[in-house]
Amino acid sequence: MLFTELKKIKDDDIQTVLTERIEARGLDPAILQQTLCGKLTVEQLISDVVEELIDEAATANRESFRARQRKGFEQAQAGGKAIGRPSRKSEESFEQVRRMYETHEISGAHAAHMLGVARGTFYRWLKEKSKNSGGGG
Repeated sequence: MLFTELKKIKDDDIQTVLTERIEARGLDPAILQQTLCGKLTVEQLISDVVEELIDEAATANRESFRARQRKGFEQAQAGGKAIGRPSRKSEESFEQVRRMYETHEISGAHAAHMLGVARGTFYRWLKEKSKNSGGGG
């Protein structure tokens, strides 16, 4: 979270801090406006370096977080714990609604509504059912 907040720092904020730090050391802030290689100022160079370091640290932090998260998921799965949102599917309710749908008593949209799921979820469950029962429904 720290690096997410650091990425929100604006260029102006970096320049203000630089100026304050230079003045606190009794130096003339005009040195920040000295040009290097034509157009690049010392201030721009320092700002660019700081931004790059923050970006690199944020990227490393995200990668580290994802690796720890992945490891946690793998450990949970190895321990037999369910991962993700639990299914809303009740086999008994689904079978009753499926029969009504297959005998054309209700539409797919109505079937989904009766089960409290999205229409696509109902159709996916139908597809899974037919696949698991050898295509026979």
